[in-house]
Amino acid sequence: MDNHRSGDDARLRHRDSVRVKIPEKEPWLASPRRAESDANPFPEIARLPPGSILRGTIVKRLAFCYVVRFENGARGVLRTDDRLGRREVDVVVTSIDADEGRLELRLA
Repeated sequence: MDNHRSGDDARLRHRDSVRVKIPEKEPWLASPRRAESDANPFPEIARLPPGSILRGTIVKRLAFCYVVRFENGARGVLRTDDRLGRREVDVVVTSIDADEGRLELRLA
């Protein structure tokens, strides 16, 4: 059973079937992003020239950072002490690990 959901319904539910890619090295973590390389939005961002400004939407506030989602589905971490009341922010990618799906951001 292959369930394709988007937005808030994209979370896995009990008894959902998923495809995973298991790397040859240990240790490993299951990653839905790695299972379908076509669905991985991070290589697209990795091809941008350094200093590119992206507009994203704040989707979650944590203790000292925010999670920012981009139009292509990628999410990144924006570390700041500022209280950002707005939902959209302009950011610069400071580091990226496309294989692991990790983005570090700073305010533009």
